[in-house]
Amino acid sequence: MRMNYSGIFPSEFDSIQRRKNTRRKKMNTKLQEPKRKFTLTPKIMRNFGKAICEFMLSKKAIPSLDQLIKKENLDYKEFYDFLIQSVEFFEQNGNFIALIIPQMTDDNKIKACKRVIKELSRIFVKYYSLNWILKSQDLKKECYLKCRIKVLNAINLC
Repeated sequence: MRMNYSGIFPSEFDSIQRRKNTRRKKMNTKLQEPKRKFTLTPKIMRNFGKAICEFMLSKKAIPSLDQLIKKENLDYKEFYDFLIQSVEFFEQNGNFIALIIPQMTDDNKIKACKRVIKELSRIFVKYYSLNWILKSQDLKKECYLKCRIKVLNAINLC
């Protein structure tokens, strides 16, 4: 067999070149992975809605709830009655956005309650949702982290 300039046989040289090329291909495929787009599905919004409802009924919401209720001139008992009815409505229908959109037929007290619920849901998504996502075991964490801002935008648009 004939040797090339580097002192190795041509068959060995070819195998070394093939190995180098496969390494380069593997490196290039890792760098060029397509980015996944995460869409805000009804399931994600429903899960966020459940977490927001749990937050509103928990003790963590009390400091911000006090300020919001005083700002809207509401009574605690009226608000909690409305909140419990809203949570039951949400559990039946699964549509969280319907809880925070005021209807034309609603009176001023109900509109004020819906504004408080909207503010509490903003507070949850901004400050508490990250902890909720990272503590959860069965959620697709990456998807929920990416959709967090979309949920906040959906709440703000209502």
